[in-house]
Amino acid sequence: MTLNQWMNLLTSSWDEYTRSSTVEDYLLRIDGSKSDRVARFRELCDESYNMYRETSQIIDAMMMVHETLNFNGGILVSALIYLYLCIHLSLFDKD
Repeated sequence: MTLNQWMNLLTSSWDEYTRSSTVEDYLLRIDGSKSDRVARFRELCDESYNMYRETSQIIDAMMMVHETLNFNGGILVSALIYLYLCIHLSLFDKD
C-alpha cells in the first residue's frame, strides 16, 4: 500500500473508532476542554478538512525523501497521525 492509501485507511478507521466508543467522553476534544466535537479527519467541516489536508501535506513531503520507502508505510502514517493529534489536542508543543 502507498502512504496515501495508509492515510485514507487510518484516518477513516480513526473516525469510525471515535464514533463507536466512549472516546467522545474522554480526552479527544478538539479545543482540549469544552468543545463537544471530537478530533476527526473526515467530518464535513473546515476544521476536519484542514486536519486531513495538513496531514496529507506532511505525507507528500515525506514521499519526496526516497529513504521513506525503507520503512513500513502503515507505521509511518500511524506515527504521523499520533503526533498530529497530540499537537492538535495540546498534549505536545509544536516546538
